[in-house]
Amino acid sequence: MIRASLILSTLLLLGLLAGTILADQHSEVLRLRQQEQILPLEQILQRLQLKPSERLLEVEYEFEDGRHIYEIEYITSEGYILEVEVDAKTGKVLKTERE
Repeated sequence: MIRASLILSTLLLLGLLAGTILADQHSEVLRLRQQEQILPLEQILQRLQLKPSERLLEVEYEFEDGRHIYEIEYITSEGYILEVEVDAKTGKVLKTERE
């Protein structure tokens, strides 16, 4: 039962995620994924291990200082808004800050 809830939560999260990357970034991210220059966003989110009670707010892609970066913003179960910068190529968390 818990596994089914986790799978459902993940599917719902991924469904919500489809609209969170800005439209003008979508083509670039898709191209980079097809060329295997960045990791799938789903894999990045799995590595962050968001809890079912945490809510994804926004994902942005940037190319900054020679790096492909995902900026992921979400609300924690305690009600804080966190922004996490992740290297889109390696999946390494570069920075986490509370807003």
